Amino acid sequence: MRKGQFLNFHNNDLCGIHLSALVDRGHFLIAKAQKLSNEIPPCFRYNYIIQKHKIATVKDGEKQGKISSLWKKMYSKNETRAVLRQQVSSYSHRVTTSPIEKKIKKNSGNEQLSGVKETMLKDEKYESILIDFAYLGNPEKYDSQSHILRDEDDEEERRKKIADQEHLESEFVCEYDACLREYYQLFNDVLVYYHEIYRFLSDLEGGHYVIYDVEILLQHPHGVKLLPELLYLYGTLLVVIEMYIPGTIRERFIIAHRRYCRVDNNPTPLTNSFVAEGVSTHSDNFEPLCKLFQRTEVDPSSDGESGITVPENYLNRLKLPSSVVEKIIECLLTQEIYGMETRSFPSFQYLSTRLSMQASMVFIILHFEPKLLKQEDTMRQMIDRMFHDNWVVPLYNGEMVDLSVEWNHRYPVVRKALGIVLTEKKIQSIYAMNAKQILLCTEEIRRYLDQNMLTDLYVLEHVEKMLECARASNKALRWRLLHKDSPLLFTDKKGSKFASTTSVVDDRDIVDLFLLVSSFEATVREICLRLVEERKNLWSGFKASAVSKMQQLSSYFQGNDSLAHVPKNEKIGIWFKEMATEIVGLNFTTTCEDVQFYMDSLNDIGNLHQLDSNAQIKSLLLETKLELVRMVKCEELSDDIDSIIDTISDARYARVAIEYFVPIFHTRSLKDPKSVGYLRPAFIKIASFLRQVKSSNSTNYDGNFAKTYHSAAVLYFVKEILNVIPLSIFSTYAMIVDMNEESLGHLPTKIGADSITDYLFEDHYKRAKLTFELSVLTKGIIDMKETFIGDLMMDPQKILEEGLRKELICQISSAMHTHLQFSIKSMKNIKSVQSVLDTFVETLHTLSRRMECFQKAIIWLQDFLRLNGLEIYLQESARVIWWNTNIDIGKEATSDPLPSLISASSCSIAVPNYPQSFDDATSFTFMGRTLNMMLKVLDPQICSYSTYLDGWFFHKTHDPVIDGKTIALLRRAIGVQGLIAMETLICHKISIELKNLRQFYGQSLVTYGVTLEKFRDAIFPEWKVPKHGESFYSLASTKLNKLFPPLNKITTRIGKLQLMRRLLKTELHLTSRIEAEKLLQTCHVINYDIMSYLEDNRKNIRHDHTIKSMMQVASQLQEALGGGIPMSTLFAKTDALEGLPSLLTLFLIHYMPAVSFDVTFQALKGKEDESFDGWVMASGLGTVLRQFNPAYTKAFFSLFGQYVKCAMKEFLRNMESGDSMSVSLGKKASNSVRFMKQLQSICGLDHCVVNDNIPQSLMEMFEQLQQGASD
Repeated sequence: MRKGQFLNFHNNDLCGIHLSALVDRGHFLIAKAQKLSNEIPPCFRYNYIIQKHKIATVKDGEKQGKISSLWKKMYSKNETRAVLRQQVSSYSHRVTTSPIEKKIKKNSGNEQLSGVKETMLKDEKYESILIDFAYLGNPEKYDSQSHILRDEDDEEERRKKIADQEHLESEFVCEYDACLREYYQLFNDVLVYYHEIYRFLSDLEGGHYVIYDVEILLQHPHGVKLLPELLYLYGTLLVVIEMYIPGTIRERFIIAHRRYCRVDNNPTPLTNSFVAEGVSTHSDNFEPLCKLFQRTEVDPSSDGESGITVPENYLNRLKLPSSVVEKIIECLLTQEIYGMETRSFPSFQYLSTRLSMQASMVFIILHFEPKLLKQEDTMRQMIDRMFHDNWVVPLYNGEMVDLSVEWNHRYPVVRKALGIVLTEKKIQSIYAMNAKQILLCTEEIRRYLDQNMLTDLYVLEHVEKMLECARASNKALRWRLLHKDSPLLFTDKKGSKFASTTSVVDDRDIVDLFLLVSSFEATVREICLRLVEERKNLWSGFKASAVSKMQQLSSYFQGNDSLAHVPKNEKIGIWFKEMATEIVGLNFTTTCEDVQFYMDSLNDIGNLHQLDSNAQIKSLLLETKLELVRMVKCEELSDDIDSIIDTISDARYARVAIEYFVPIFHTRSLKDPKSVGYLRPAFIKIASFLRQVKSSNSTNYDGNFAKTYHSAAVLYFVKEILNVIPLSIFSTYAMIVDMNEESLGHLPTKIGADSITDYLFEDHYKRAKLTFELSVLTKGIIDMKETFIGDLMMDPQKILEEGLRKELICQISSAMHTHLQFSIKSMKNIKSVQSVLDTFVETLHTLSRRMECFQKAIIWLQDFLRLNGLEIYLQESARVIWWNTNIDIGKEATSDPLPSLISASSCSIAVPNYPQSFDDATSFTFMGRTLNMMLKVLDPQICSYSTYLDGWFFHKTHDPVIDGKTIALLRRAIGVQGLIAMETLICHKISIELKNLRQFYGQSLVTYGVTLEKFRDAIFPEWKVPKHGESFYSLASTKLNKLFPPLNKITTRIGKLQLMRRLLKTELHLTSRIEAEKLLQTCHVINYDIMSYLEDNRKNIRHDHTIKSMMQVASQLQEALGGGIPMSTLFAKTDALEGLPSLLTLFLIHYMPAVSFDVTFQALKGKEDESFDGWVMASGLGTVLRQFNPAYTKAFFSLFGQYVKCAMKEFLRNMESGDSMSVSLGKKASNSVRFMKQLQSICGLDHCVVNDNIPQSLMEMFEQLQQGASD
C-alpha cells in the first residue's frame, strides 16, 4: 500500500471513492482494536494470565521466559487459566498494570503469595456479574440473581445476598459504564464494517457500478491493490480482536453492555443454532454481533508459543460473496499486483520477497473460503509460488504465523504440499545459505561504510551493485527475523539443528546487519536523490569533459600542441575533431545506442599501433569512454529510485520481531559509542511499517488516529533504545566522580620537575578516556537530524533531554527514598533520641553530598549535551519533591502547587512510587517521614523551645535538638523547593489538627456543655473578680479534666508544626538575603508596585485580572523567599465554637501549677511527667484563636486575666494571714502572667491585650511582693 495510491481514482469515480473509504476505515478500526486491547480492565480478565513477549539477553542462548515462575507456583494443576496475549511493549506501555501484576513485581517467594491471592480475590469480586454467553440460555436466572443463591440459604440470607449483588451491580455500572460502551461500540463498528463490505462486494458483483465489475476492477492498476487489501484488512481486524481480546472477554463485554447499558426495553425473540432456546435481544444487530464475536474453539490453556492461531471458520462466520473472494484469491495467486515490488526485486531468487505482501493477504483471505484450503491443486500452486523457501508469514501488525504449525494438523493437503517443498535437506540448505549471506553482507556493507567508498561518482557508476547488495541483505535479514523461532529449525532451546554444519549467527550479528544495512540504504538513497536532482548538470559536465579530451587529442595529431613522440597525422586529428563534434551534438534524451557507437569507434581507433603504443593517448581514450558511460548512467538513473529503495528497505515484517533485540541495541551502543550514529537510519527503516497506514479524509472518523497511534508506538520504541544513553551518562559520570574523590587531586597549571611524580597521570588518562567516550556517545545522538516518524516528529535532542530527565528523576527519587528512612519506633528515652538525631544529621550530610553530586553531574554534562543542566536539575528535583508531597497530602499527584517551576516536557515522565516504610505507618513518602521524625523527637518531656535561641534544646544537657543549623542542613539535602514543600505539608497537617479540634469540641459539648455554660455565668462579667475565689476555678477545672489530655495533644502538635514553619521561613529568608539578594529586592519592588496600583485603582480592582496574576506571582516569590508571618495564617474557614475561650482558660489553669520557668531558655516547661512546653503551647493556642473572630482572642485574654487577678487577690490575702498556700498561688499567678506575655509576643499582638486585663502597675507590685515572700 504505497503513498498516493488512493489519489489515482477520478474524483467522480463512485466505486473508487467507496473502496478507498472502506480501506481507510479498516486501518482505523485495527488501530482502535489494538488500543482498546491494552486497556481491558483487570476485572474482565480475572481468570487470565498475561503473556509476555520474549526479549534477547546479553548472554548468548538466554531468553526471558514469557511467564514468571511465580505464576507457576500460584496456579495448581487443577486450575487452568487462559493466556491473554499482550502486544509488544511499544504498544502496551500505556496499559495501567493490574494490581495482580504489581504484586508479582514487588513480591518474590512463597511467603508473599497470600497477598497476591488477596489482590486476585479483590479483582474477582465482579465475577458473579461478568457472565459470558451462558446468560443467553437463561436470562431470568441471572437477572433474578438466582445464580448466586444456594438451596440451603434461608429467606434472610437470600435477601441479603440479592441486596449485596444489586449494590455490587450499581458500583460496577458507575465505574465501568463508559468502558462498556466503548468496547461495545468497537464490536458494533466491526459489524457495521462487515455489512458495508458485503454491500460493496454485492453491488460490485451485481453491476451497481456502471463501469466496474469484479473482473474489471481487478484489472484496474489501483483497484487490483485495494480490493484484496479491503478483505485483508477486515480479516486482520478480526484476527487482532481474537488475539488480544479473547472470546470469553468479548462475551463478558457484550453481555454486561446488554444488561447494564440498555437502550431498548422491548426484547425480540432470537432463534439461532448458536445459542440456546429462549434467548431474547434488544436490537436486530445483537444476533449477528453475538455470532461474530462468540468465543472460538481455540484451547484456552494454550500458551501461544506456536504463533498466531486463526481459528477455523472464525472469519467465515458472517459470509462474504464466495465468487468475489475466489476471484480475489485467484488474482493474488496468478498476478503480481504491486508493480514496484517487481521493479525492486526483478530476479527470480527474490520471488518470495517480491510476493511477501500478497502471501500475507492470501493467508488471511483464504480463511473466508476455508474449502480452498482443502484443494490440493490450489494449495500446491500457492506454496510452490509463495512459500518455496519460507514458511512464516508476517501479518499487518507485525505478528508472525508459522505455517508449519498453523496448518499442520487442520489441513492435511497443505501439510502435504509443504512437506514436498520444504524437505529437511532443503531447510538445512536454506538455513546455511542464510547464515552465510548474513556474514557476507555484513562484511561487504561494513567495507563500503568504513572505507568511505560511497561517493557520488562511485554510486552513479555502481548503482545496480548497490541495490543488489541492499536486496541480498534485506532478504537475508527478513528470513532470519521471521524464522528465528520456527520449530522446523530448533529442536530445543539450546540451538539450531544445523548449528554444527553451518556458520553460527547470533542475535548480535542480526543487529549488526540491521544497523549497517539501514545506514547503507540511507546513504545510498541520499546520494541517489542528489544525483537525480542534479543529473542534467552532471550529464553536461561529463559531456564537456569528453569533448575536451577529444579536442585535445585532435590538437595533438594536427600538430597544434607539442606532445612527445606523437607524429603528426592529419587524418586522425580530423577524426577526433569530428568525434568531438558528434559528442557536442548529443542531448540528454540521446539513446544509449549512439553512445555505444561512439565507444565502439573509440575502441577501434585505439587499436591502431600509433595510438595503442602511447600510454598518454590510451589514458585520454579511457577517460573519454568513462565520461560517456557516466553520461549513460545519468540518463538511465530512474526518477523513482527513491521508491525502489523504499521498497527494498521495507521492514514492516519486523515491527514486532525487532523489539526482541532491544537489549542488544543497548549493549552495542554502550560498547561502541560510534554505532549510535547508525540508529537514526535504523529508526527510519523500522518506521517503514507506517507506509501501509493511510490517513483518512472521512469526516466520520478520526483521520489521523491510526497513523498517530502507530507512530506513537514506533516513537516509544525509539525512546526505549535511546534511553540507555542517559543511563550510561550517569554511570560514566559516577565513575569520574569516584576517581576525583579517591585518587585524583587538583592538577595545577604549572608543575615543578621535582614534584611531577606526585601526580598520577594514569588516572588522569582514564578520566580523559571516559570523558571522550561520553562525548562520542552524546555526539552520536545530538548529530541525529529531526525525522518524522509517521505523523510525529522524532527530535533526538528532546528524546535525549527526556531520557536524561527520566534518569535524573529516578536517581533523585531513589536517593531520597533510600536515605530518608528513620527508626521512629525506637525512640523511648533521651539516649535513643540522641542516637536517632545523630543518625538524622549524618543522613542529611550524606544526602546533601549526593544531591550536590547530581547537580554537578548535570551541570558538567550540559556542555556535552547542549542543555541547560542546572535548569533541568532544579525542575526535576522540584517535581520529585512536590510529587511526593502531594502523595502525603492526599491530593492528585499530577496537580503540582507550583506548576511554573516544573518543565512541561517532563510531565509525561512518571515519578517512581516506592512502598511505604514499615517504621512509619502514617507517612507514604520521604517528605512525610522526615517531618514525622522531626516532630517525634520534639517531646516536651525532654526538650523545650526557646524563641531567643530559635530552636528546641534538651532540658538536662542544653544540647540542640532541632535548630537553625539542622534546618540549614535540611535545605542542603532537599533544596529550597523541599523546604517550601515541607511548609505546605505542615500547613496540611495543621489543617487536619484544627479539623480534629472542631470534631473533639463538638463531641465534648454533648457531655460538658452545661458545665461550661454554668462556668461562664458564674464569672460574668469578666472585668470583675469572682466572689468564689480561686477555688472556684480549680473546681471547674477538675470537672473538665478528662478533656485536657486530648486537647493538650492537639494544641501541642499544632504548636510544634507552627514553630517548625517559623524555622523553615527563617532559613529561607536568611538564604535569600545571601544567595538571592537581587530576587529579594525584586520581590520588594513588586510588592510596592502592587500596593501603589491598588491605591490608584480601588474601584475596578475586582475585574482586573492583571493584578490578580501579579499578586499570585508575588505570593509565590514571598513563599520561596521566606516571607509571611506563620502565626497570621488562616488555615480554614471555621464556624463559631461557643464557649471555646472558657474551655481554653480552664485548660491553662489546670496546667499552670505543674509548670516551672526555665531561666536558661526563658521558657515555661512541665514537670518530668507532664507534657507541656510553654512556647509550643502558646503557639498552638494562638493558632487556634487566629482561626476565629478576634473577639475570641479578646475573650480569652479577659477570662485568663480575670483568673490572674483572682489568684493575685488570693495570694495577698494568704500572705497577710500567713497561709502556706500563698507560695503556690503566687507561682500560679506568675506562670499565668508569663504565659500571657509569651502568647502576646508569639502572636504579634499589641501589649494592651495584657495590660487592659492586668494593669502594669499591679503586675509590678505583685512581682515585688512575691520576691519578698520568697526571700
